[in-house]
Amino acid sequence: MSITIARKFVPDPNNPTAEVVARCIELHQAELKRLERLNNYYDGNHDIKSKTYDKDVYKNTVVNEAKKITDLNVAFATGNAVSYSSTDEIEPLLDVFKEVDIEGHDVELEKDLSVFGYSNELHYLKPIGDDETKIMVQKIDPRGSFVVTDDTLDKEAMFGVRYFETFDLNNKSAGYEVEIYAATTLTFYTVQKLDMKKVTELEVKENPYGKVPLIEFRNNEEKQGDFEPVIDLIDAYNTLTTDRLNDKEAHLQAILVAYGYSIVDAINDTNDAKGEQMAIDVPDPAGRTEFLTNPLDETQVEILANRIKEDLHEISNTPNLNDKDFAGNISGEAMKWKIFGLLNNLGMKQRYFIKGIRKRLELLQAIIKVKLAKEVDITNIEIKMTPFIPANLSEIISNISQSQEFIPLQHSLSWLPDVDDPSQIIEQLREQKAESIEVNQQILGASTGFEDEKKESETDDDESED
Repeated sequence: MSITIARKFVPDPNNPTAEVVARCIELHQAELKRLERLNNYYDGNHDIKSKTYDKDVYKNTVVNEAKKITDLNVAFATGNAVSYSSTDEIEPLLDVFKEVDIEGHDVELEKDLSVFGYSNELHYLKPIGDDETKIMVQKIDPRGSFVVTDDTLDKEAMFGVRYFETFDLNNKSAGYEVEIYAATTLTFYTVQKLDMKKVTELEVKENPYGKVPLIEFRNNEEKQGDFEPVIDLIDAYNTLTTDRLNDKEAHLQAILVAYGYSIVDAINDTNDAKGEQMAIDVPDPAGRTEFLTNPLDETQVEILANRIKEDLHEISNTPNLNDKDFAGNISGEAMKWKIFGLLNNLGMKQRYFIKGIRKRLELLQAIIKVKLAKEVDITNIEIKMTPFIPANLSEIISNISQSQEFIPLQHSLSWLPDVDDPSQIIEQLREQKAESIEVNQQILGASTGFEDEKKESETDDDESED
């Protein structure tokens, strides 16, 4: 969660006062309760877990729909790696992406976006020797970091903050470390409390990036997690499932009521675990027994459970993959209509994710110039995110073949799920066609030579007969 502070209170964003930093941390701490609850729900620690019962045999049951929603959204958004293409030379940038494993990083980043509604990315140089450093891009926990922006319409980043509690060898609190990431300086403090009244400055370093190296990625405009709008429905489904299972347990533990029976005697029995058995008599021919229970109406309960799940999937824009309508042989277009809500949600996610990537590219462009002495033009870089949808390749290939008369091949080849750069495929096709022509010419030449030799041989035979 970015913190907005009026610019008049921060005259020098590269050196914010301890008072300003303390106020920002205080505002961020107010958000922690929400973030912790969202994290607990992803981990399976739902509110139903805190419910208590008079009998120990009753248990609370969690159906972790929160994790299911997040994992599906993460796979759908980042199952296919983000692709980068440009008419300019961007090889140094792509090399950095490989070194930092940007594909795996994006998956973890998207997971935080799905759970918390936003995530933070830190850029820094990691020392790997006396004079060597390595470009690093790391996702950092939004529960201990934030970006501070000004109050202008553009919400310009003034500085970033990362803070965490430290412990001694006896696992006792030893205070906090607070890191300030500004455009020109990186400042590191130790404090006893987050009110920043007793501050010890550890180190001040120059920021080689020249920009605030902490980026906030957003899941949507509201910075809302993917399962956050349906937490009440998740709680309702957990409660219903728990009640159903406890109802079965209650039936096993139910009291047996006997009508028209009388107790005759207690008989000692060494084979019985309790040391005695009850003997009963049936004086009343109409006597009967039954368990004292209050069973749930399973039909009505099942209807309610299905309704809750339908609402849960509809509101979260997450398809129910166990639905009988999700057959393995449906066409690509039919599949898109079944996941229409998920695609709409992804479209919004992509806009905000790509906006964050643009800021990432600016930072990497700056550090590549400083550290590697190479220029990378990021202006014309095209960023593409492709949904991870099972593809019907035969259908796609057929569409490409039928569209060649009115759609450029370079465009139609981009429909293929594993093609990031259609121009490379076109070049490979040209090379393949040239090789095929060459082979055919060689075969044709060999065949022509054989025919010529045969004709010459027949001519020689005719002349010898004459």
